[in-house]
Amino acid sequence: MDTVGRKFRVDWLDVGDGRFGDYDPNNPEDVALLSFSLSEIRGNELKPLINLLTGLPVATPEAIRKKGTEMILARIGQVAKKHAGTEKILEAAQAMSFIELSWFEEDSDAVF
Repeated sequence: MDTVGRKFRVDWLDVGDGRFGDYDPNNPEDVALLSFSLSEIRGNELKPLINLLTGLPVATPEAIRKKGTEMILARIGQVAKKHAGTEKILEAAQAMSFIELSWFEEDSDAVF
């Protein structure tokens, strides 16, 4: 996404984390969770900014991941338009890491 001359990228990652730290497939209460990586695109290079664990299961459908990417980039774009540095962008990314499946329900009151 191009944001006032700045471009960002979100990638979804399965880094082996779960609700209680490392994902434990033997624990029926644990769920493997996705992380997202936020990078700034500079020319032909990516500058990694932050990787954050989310509340989205690894099994999250691609359509929801795509919508999640759009939500994250929209919020990062709003912040990047107002702040030149990366501190506020990182804060916005951290807030977006609370993303979970309930955010995609029609009656969701998720605020970001």
